Amino acid sequence: MLKIIFLCLGVLLLQLLSSELLSINQISPDFLLIFVIYSTLIYGRLKGLIIAFFVGLISDLVGVSSYFGLYSLLLTSASYLISFLIGSYEKVLPYIFHSAWLLIVMIYFMIMTYVKYYSLFISDFSGFFFQASYLFLYTFSFLIIFQYFYSIEEASHAEET
Repeated sequence: MLKIIFLCLGVLLLQLLSSELLSINQISPDFLLIFVIYSTLIYGRLKGLIIAFFVGLISDLVGVSSYFGLYSLLLTSASYLISFLIGSYEKVLPYIFHSAWLLIVMIYFMIMTYVKYYSLFISDFSGFFFQASYLFLYTFSFLIIFQYFYSIEEASHAEET
């Protein structure tokens, strides 16, 4: 349990630092989402939901998000949807498994972009779509790099009890 708390704090610190260091045109990678995906797949649904909620709540309190409760809601929702993929890599075709978690990540960024840039959604839908795509692709590039070290399919059947 102490290991999980230190990992959460480390990822929160990484998220805070990356918002300034790795930001490109006010777009920074969402390391909290990557952490929630892996922690849900590794520790299971209940622990993943608890981790996602508290990481989201602490990040909202610290000021990562400008909308209080947004990260808690989105990370908990993403954790819940990702939890359906636990142990399913061997049960479904690999492209369906990967398409499912990619779709969850895309929906996460579409909702986040909709909430943060609602005026852009109303005035310029293509600009809204590109903003959501940039957020997704930037985080996805770090997710691909992390998969080189520990793949999602390995994490999907690494559930600890």
